[in-house]
Amino acid sequence: MESGRPCSGKAIRGEGQAIGKMGSTNLTTLILERTRPVWNDVIEHRFFNEVATDTIDSEYFVRYLAVEYSFIDTAAIALGHAIAKAPSFKERQKLSHGLYSLVTDQETFFQNAFRAFDVPESSRTFRNALANSLHQLFLQTASQCSYAEILATIFGAEWLYLQWCSNANRTPSARTVIREWVALHSGGSFEEHVKWVRSQLDSIGSALNDVEISRLQHLFENTLNAESAFHDAVYQSAGIED
Repeated sequence: MESGRPCSGKAIRGEGQAIGKMGSTNLTTLILERTRPVWNDVIEHRFFNEVATDTIDSEYFVRYLAVEYSFIDTAAIALGHAIAKAPSFKERQKLSHGLYSLVTDQETFFQNAFRAFDVPESSRTFRNALANSLHQLFLQTASQCSYAEILATIFGAEWLYLQWCSNANRTPSARTVIREWVALHSGGSFEEHVKWVRSQLDSIGSALNDVEISRLQHLFENTLNAESAFHDAVYQSAGIED
């Protein structure tokens, strides 16, 4: 979502003419196909490649941990809004499992990682203008947009991490913290959650019209661009207040 561009202000339910171009292709596959150039750029980001080849400088990875940890609260807010806007208790249950994992498994990982790198509590968060674009996108979408639109941003971020970490996990890092971080996002409850989010979008997408699909595609692509900037922040030392 471009800065200042509001959402529709109403839930996406597929009112109007369903898109004919989809045929037997589901929504997320269509979105991935349409955003392939952006996806290819982001998946080859310097940070991802350096982690996958175990060549990243420990200083940069520690800064990444601080950048990512600063995003935990934003992600929790987005999931909270998705839970509130979900169509039924069944979807709220599934999303709640994802939120629970975020504030337990990932929180535990971060605290252990910071201790392993001797990072003082005062240095465990880091944000700058590059990182802020992802925060702003998630928070604006969560507060102003529909359930499906929130899922589109969540899917963009989580599908990127699942694909990247699944690839990186084939050649595990010699450094424990990096190896564990990659493994945490390449299977288990994280993979189950991401695939469920994708299935939700596909279920919703079967009845959407062109305009509604374009909105979700736009949010997905903006999430990828924001993720690219977010990881660029790892290589900048100047931060701002949270």
